Parts: sequence; C-alpha cells; structure tokens
Amino acid sequence: MNHWWSQPSSPDALQDWLADFLADALQRKGLGELLSDPEFDTREVLSDPRALGFTSLDMLSMASRLAASLGLDRTGLSDLLLAKRSFEGWVDVIARSLQIDDKQIGFYSSGTTGSPVLTQHVVSDLELEASHFARLLPEISSLTPRRIIAVVPAHHIYGFIWTLLLPAALRIPVVRIQTRQRLPTNWATCLNNDDILVATPPIWHLLMDLGIQLPEQFIGVSSTAPMAEAESRRMRETYPGATFLEVYGSTETAGIGFRHDNNAGFELLPYWNLQQANGRSELRHELTGKRHFLNDHLSWTDDKQRISISGRMDDTVQILGHNVHLPTLARMICAHPDIGEAQVRAMPDNQSGMTLHYFLVPNTKASEVPAWCERFSAWLRENLGNVPPPASVVISDKLPRSALGKPLSWNINDYARIKGVFHTTT
Repeated sequence: MNHWWSQPSSPDALQDWLADFLADALQRKGLGELLSDPEFDTREVLSDPRALGFTSLDMLSMASRLAASLGLDRTGLSDLLLAKRSFEGWVDVIARSLQIDDKQIGFYSSGTTGSPVLTQHVVSDLELEASHFARLLPEISSLTPRRIIAVVPAHHIYGFIWTLLLPAALRIPVVRIQTRQRLPTNWATCLNNDDILVATPPIWHLLMDLGIQLPEQFIGVSSTAPMAEAESRRMRETYPGATFLEVYGSTETAGIGFRHDNNAGFELLPYWNLQQANGRSELRHELTGKRHFLNDHLSWTDDKQRISISGRMDDTVQILGHNVHLPTLARMICAHPDIGEAQVRAMPDNQSGMTLHYFLVPNTKASEVPAWCERFSAWLRENLGNVPPPASVVISDKLPRSALGKPLSWNINDYARIKGVFHTTT
C-alpha cells in the first residue's frame, strides 16, 4: 500500500514537505529574503540555527509545530526531533513516525498577524478531494496530464492536495520550482504541453503582467484566494488554449468549490452541503458529518447551481495568500516606539488583488518625516517581515475621523508623496 509520503510519483515527498516547512519558519522570522539566494540551503535552519537568529525556544516551538502537524505526538517520537537535529535526522524521525500512524495531518493557518492555528485533517478525506479532481480534469479538458509543475509549498493544504496527493491519483510525476530563486521568464520555459501548473493568484497575475509565454495547451490551477472576476477572465483570454481551474477553500475545510469558466460562481464539491444559519454560512460534509461555520459570505446564484463569495464577515483579509487580521496588524504597528496611533485598511486592486494601506500618526516633527520613513521601513522589515508590504503609508498628525469620532476611510490622492509608498498631509 502506497502512502502520501512514499509515492513513486513523489519520491522526495518528505524532503519537499520539510524544506517548505523550514522556509515558512524563515519567513515567519522575517528572514524570507534568504530564500532568494540560490546558494542558501534551508537545511541551515537545523544545522546552524544560531547563525540565523533562532533561539533554543524558537527551535522548541518549531519542533512542536512539526510534531503536531505530522502526528509525532501521537506516536511518541516527537522528542527525537531534539536529539536528531539535522535535516536528515528530522526526515528519518518523521518517516519512522508516519510508518506507525499517518492517518491524520495538520496544517497551520497562513496568518501573519497572530499565532498560527492548527487544523487537523483525516488524510483519507483529502485523498477523496484529490480523487474527485482527478476524475474532473478529463471532463473539463481534452488534455492528458503528463506532469504537475508546482510553484506552491507542499506543507500548505493546497500544495499538499495538488502536489502530493493528486500526482499519486493521476500517477504522474511532480516537478517543483523555487520561484524565489528564478525569474518567471526562466522557470516558465520548463513547462510543456499537457502539464498542470499549480500556482496562486499572485503568480498568475505576474505571468500575465510580464507577458510570459506558456505552452499552447496546459491546465492551470489557482487557489488560496478567489480570483477577481476581471482577473479570471483576463487569464483565460491571455492563454486561450489552456484549461483553467480555480479552487475555493480554506485551511480549515480543504477544498469547497471550483470553477472552470468565466461564470462568477463556484460549483460545490459533491460532498458539501451549504446552509445559512443565524446569518452565517454553514457547510456540512455529507460523508463525515463535519460542520464548518465560514467567515466568508456565501450565497447561491440564481440558478441554485453555484455559490458566490462576497467578502468576509470579520476583519481578516487575504493578501498574497496570507490571512491578515487588520486590527491586530494596527496594534502591532503601534508597538513601534514612535507611533501614537495607526489605522490599517485593505483595498482591492484590479491588478494585484487586495493591498494593505497604513495611516500613521507618529510622534515626530514634520521636518524629520523623510528620514523617519526610512527608519520605519527598516523596522517593518525586521519586525513584520512576514506581513505583505503596504501599498501606501500616510503620515499625518491625526487619524481621519467623523464628527462622532468614528474612523473614516481616506483617499491616497489627497496626500502628497514623500518617497516610495510614503505620503503626508499637504
């Protein structure tokens, strides 16, 4: 019997999973720029953590998160991660544990403004989803997939299903590309006709923006965030010979729905049932009985055949694949010693999706603002390195508020540009 971590289609599955897990740890530490260096090896996180600023507590936290993800706590082998602290040692410990119990796997939320939250999934449930898409692909495309080209991490649920489970279901190999180390003009030449390219909305946007040539016939998959309708249509117009599949889901639920045309709605996966309860969208899994209350606003289209997504019910937005809780981000910014008040908002951008915008009230003189902006940029990189950078930052002596003191939105065009993304009151 083959297991997800020992499939002929993905002989290096564990190594790929662990490398992406360590890369994520670097990003959460604000060291994501290291991943752009082709000479840097993520194994250094384990072989020489102190050189990268990882403390003993950081290493304990990392080992604990890995143990919780892959079930080493259940098999009693988690402490071996401390005794065999090397890349090869961790792969060996993980493999020994999975041989005992690999029925469940956990995924951490992609949030950048709080502690990652773990969601456990039964592997067979995720294999059911992979099997469904393996059957769906021949129905929506005349192509016979030959390879999966992965530009998404294997330790996230989207990457796990589409670059570890689906290759096994289709019995085709997977090729992983490190997009941080190669320009799109270079790695895109690796694609052939009949390949499946598994990517995210920002990657698809970049390919279209740069006018990257792709094979005439391929299957493109996008997930982590619903694509704007205009962007989805643009993608299909840019690559008319390709078949595009957009997958809607979350870390908590796995895949929920999909669409493969310019229709604005998503088809639910056959085992999900959508209901409205107390003003919230409730999903029920008809095979497992699991229920999920969603933070997204979902509603049926007029023909009751598809669902539409109209934003979230909370203050969390998804930017470049990361969940950002706006009030928490504002509080984190206020931890800067010079910031008196801060307001954060997200705005849709027709080209790049949702973007962050800051309105700050610093305790500094107007004449010193340009120099202060440079210092603040350095502080953001050091302290919020895993948060997507803001598209604009307004510096003012007070926040925009109504006569009743309620926060107001603002128009960036009303403020003079200082330098880069920074603006100030005129």
